[in-house]
Amino acid sequence: MGADFLASLAEVAPNPAALTNVTLPTRRSEAWKYGGLSALYKQRFSNDVVAQDTPSALSSAGISATVIDGKLALAGQGVAVSEIGLEQFDTQAVDWCDAWSRAFSPAAYRVDVTEDCSVELVHVQTGEGAQAHSRIQWNVAAGVNFSLVERYVSSQNAASTQVCELHLAETATVKHIQIPISDATHHRMGATTAKLQSKANYHFDSFAAACAWHRQSVRVVMAGEHAHADINGVFLAGGREQIDTRLEVEHAVANCTTTETWRGLAGARGSASFVGRIHIHKNAQKSDAQLSSRNILLSNTAQINTKPELEIYADDVVCAHGATVGQLDDAQLYYLQSRGIAEHRARELLTFAFINELIMGVEDDALRGHIEQQLREAFAGLA
Repeated sequence: MGADFLASLAEVAPNPAALTNVTLPTRRSEAWKYGGLSALYKQRFSNDVVAQDTPSALSSAGISATVIDGKLALAGQGVAVSEIGLEQFDTQAVDWCDAWSRAFSPAAYRVDVTEDCSVELVHVQTGEGAQAHSRIQWNVAAGVNFSLVERYVSSQNAASTQVCELHLAETATVKHIQIPISDATHHRMGATTAKLQSKANYHFDSFAAACAWHRQSVRVVMAGEHAHADINGVFLAGGREQIDTRLEVEHAVANCTTTETWRGLAGARGSASFVGRIHIHKNAQKSDAQLSSRNILLSNTAQINTKPELEIYADDVVCAHGATVGQLDDAQLYYLQSRGIAEHRARELLTFAFINELIMGVEDDALRGHIEQQLREAFAGLA
């Protein structure tokens, strides 16, 4: 099944050579132990595109930009865009997202951020049953405060990959939000890598839902001392949706701190997995890394697998991880219903109380309202 899928991609790929040495994963691979592939391998995607109106921005503040079928349109004060080779990325090949992206991406882009600014970037995939792929490298200069919001618009039964790479120079600060919520028939694979130099600060939030098959890899490398990263995420898997997240944090130098907080919900026949790995290198003394993965099952047929990992080679560190999978509290449900609140509404209240901390971390009111609305719409399919 996998070989046929790969062959179908090679038939329509502009750069089929990128797929030549690719070995598609199976569940026998540890990295795909919890991630079902049959739903993806059954699909066939064309490389067609159609004209589509440019989506409007959620906020009037900052720079509005689009990536339409892999082609970036971005201009504004503080950012400079140039095309680079598809291979000019430091991102390690995560799963096979990088190869799929190189086979189809029409171009790869480097964006130099030289002044404080914010960008709202909308990824648009236009053709029904088609695919879109983007490769963007962001280089944030020393001392710059940069905000990046990525949203997604797709057609039915389509596929996309996004390779996003961020380089934070000394004392740079980046707030990065990804909202991979689009069409419930969409198949998406994303790879995000952030590399932090001395005293850089990176804050990442992901809100994933309403996607037939979603595979997200996030890799953060602490490359300079006294850098800090907060890496947060929420996922909702309902219907027969599948959402898989792999998080990897590399403490390569001393005196860095990271917090990783993930909240997951699955209902109906949805399935999800979260694998979070913290790697403390030998020279990374005085590292502080905290990982939390908490999840709730909203039906008897839903499934969530969570696996935190610590790999520590230094002896003067503070590290901890915790992972839970449970259900809504029956006593709390009973209390709300005894006050005249309908069961579905009571479940919604308790569910959003569980993830509200991460939603409220979004500072922009319009963006936070959009995220909450999208998650509430997705919640309707979780019961």
